[in-house]
Amino acid sequence: MDHIFYSWTAEDILRQHDYLTPSEVHAALGYYFDHREQIDREIEAETAQARLDLKSNKDTPMAARLAALRFQAAA
Repeated sequence: MDHIFYSWTAEDILRQHDYLTPSEVHAALGYYFDHREQIDREIEAETAQARLDLKSNKDTPMAARLAALRFQAAA
């Protein structure tokens, strides 16, 4: 998600998430690039559902993340 939303490189991700190993980050990015269309569809579906949940005041993890991103963008 950091790569998609923030355009972070593997090195950026490692700096921000020091508990991850380089091989974990590269494996995750490799998996994403090999399955990009499927993952992008899943992210879009989850985002759309979270937007619906926000409108109906449902408290879900994705809705909370979207709300936090919206708060950061407004700051």
